[in-house]
Amino acid sequence: MQNGNFPRLANMAAVLTSLLAVTAFLASSWQARAQSPRATENTQAPIAYGSSVTLPNHTVEALRDGRALRVGHYNPEQKLRLVLTVQAPHMAEEEQFIKELVTKGSPNFHKFLTLEQWNARYAPSAEDEQAVVDWAQSVGLTVTKRYSDRLIVDVEGTAGTIEKAFGVTINNYQVGDEVDFSNDRDPIIPANLSGILRFVTGLNNVERAHRIGSRNATVKGADYVPGPVVSEIGSMHGDGDPTKAPAARRTAMTSRAAAKNESGSPSKPKAGDNYPLDYMSGTYAMDPDNVQSSNGYDYNALQRLSFCCNEPKAAAGSPPESSIALVGFGGFLNSDVATFFGAYGMAYNIGGYCIGGGSCPGNDGEAPLDVEYSGAMSNSYGSYLDTAHIWEYEMTNTNYSTYEDTFNQIVSDDHAKVVST
Repeated sequence: MQNGNFPRLANMAAVLTSLLAVTAFLASSWQARAQSPRATENTQAPIAYGSSVTLPNHTVEALRDGRALRVGHYNPEQKLRLVLTVQAPHMAEEEQFIKELVTKGSPNFHKFLTLEQWNARYAPSAEDEQAVVDWAQSVGLTVTKRYSDRLIVDVEGTAGTIEKAFGVTINNYQVGDEVDFSNDRDPIIPANLSGILRFVTGLNNVERAHRIGSRNATVKGADYVPGPVVSEIGSMHGDGDPTKAPAARRTAMTSRAAAKNESGSPSKPKAGDNYPLDYMSGTYAMDPDNVQSSNGYDYNALQRLSFCCNEPKAAAGSPPESSIALVGFGGFLNSDVATFFGAYGMAYNIGGYCIGGGSCPGNDGEAPLDVEYSGAMSNSYGSYLDTAHIWEYEMTNTNYSTYEDTFNQIVSDDHAKVVST
């Protein structure tokens, strides 16, 4: 994390890049697939649009190559959430601008836009977004959330309503060792929405977000969780102990060693040196000191500037430039996180949201690590207002529709310019 003048190293344009990458991935993951409709029983009679078009690239690969074995018709009364993606009107110009933002020598190098400027230049028109909203409501879907960037519209409805609206059948399929739901063919939409409604996310949970580099399978979560699309899950904060900051510890250890005519750099801290707990236990587990070491990340350079991470000293705490948004599935115990930061004398300032329903899943082993080590690398060891504010965005499930909602909410909130998932 940079200090000094706090360059907008990951400002709104860069975060929008993440959102656009997610949206592009959702579409491109099906891009090269030839559609082969599958006739199945229990097909709902589609709504007659007069003139309609098919949205390509919406049928999962497992159905096309025969790996997905139909188990039965999905419960038509079960509610599902969908994300309707509105076509961005100036994609080529948008991509060129993003490239110039990070290209040294470009006239647009690091000339970042505010959220309002970005929307004025690149967002879909209000008329296009309203056309999607009007159609969704006309076919019985409930609009649950709209966004200032007009990139997506959140809707929900029963599976039966969704089947009729899009001319598909939603079935349960055996895929490997689990049963998932999916539409059986590409959806249809009214011809007047061609070039406006670009993609429909949430018609299946066969293809969804997974952990990278873990042998533990990612829990997919409930198909539908009641409640608002976005709900706050509380906040917590606490001040740190400046005597436990790395520079203060080194000064104290050197002074004691000099008084005893010992080396100023003892090979192992002694009891009372105020060193991290795992060093004193003799376990030598990975802890913040290892990460902050000059062999990893030179945290000392930040500490020598004597502040972190609220350069303008804003009364509300760290600005978005030095705040962090984390995306994950599953939460953490407040007591665990408070114990961690207390043990190392660190301040903490944490807020959170549940995305995709009113209640997120239980605690997850990875979530506290994300929060703790993000905070450890951006800590004031003093007032919680000077420590990087961490915003935890927890997903109710790992459906791509929830994932897309999460990133668009981060963009819309504009709480943080640094995002990690």
